[in-house]
Amino acid sequence: MQHINLLDLRLLPKPQRLPAPWLFGVIAVALLGMVGRYAHESAALRKVLSSAAVPDAEVVTETETNGSSTSTESAKLQRRIAALEALRSASMSQLHLPKAIGPTLDAIVASLPDSTWLTEIDIGAGSSLRITGGTVNAQALVALSQRLAQVSTLKGTPIGVVHVAPWTSAGGEGATLAAAAHRFVIASAGHTTTEEKP
Repeated sequence: MQHINLLDLRLLPKPQRLPAPWLFGVIAVALLGMVGRYAHESAALRKVLSSAAVPDAEVVTETETNGSSTSTESAKLQRRIAALEALRSASMSQLHLPKAIGPTLDAIVASLPDSTWLTEIDIGAGSSLRITGGTVNAQALVALSQRLAQVSTLKGTPIGVVHVAPWTSAGGEGATLAAAAHRFVIASAGHTTTEEKP
């Protein structure tokens, strides 16, 4: 018995393909959107950087009156600090954070002892807080948690050191830092978290 295909392949519907002009139109709209986003982000960055600019005239007059290299270095450092502060405040204004979080972040950063840095800050509802970071001086973490408990938005919330462990590093340029550094977690009693280790 022999089977014969009676369907003519020319009569089958052709597969649907996007027309070339429509495809090029979609690609052009996507490219225009990307270029527009880039232009918007560049303008926002220029705005932040221009608001952070510190006039050089103030530094020049101060260094001309003192004349020593120490005052020149001091003036450079003061100018750099002023520029960084202006950049920080300008970038904070662009973040659109709730009003209560900005002062809390400032207070947390001001509470940090020397040789301590933060890798994560989690401010929850109410006055719950969880911060992770690293330190070279593990004994300073108790004083840090006490200073954090005195922050006005966190007052009355028990805050303590939850976890401290030696910093583990795979080697490389951070190996000397890893020998003396510790990872830490400081959290409030009411902060809900799924993990206790950084």
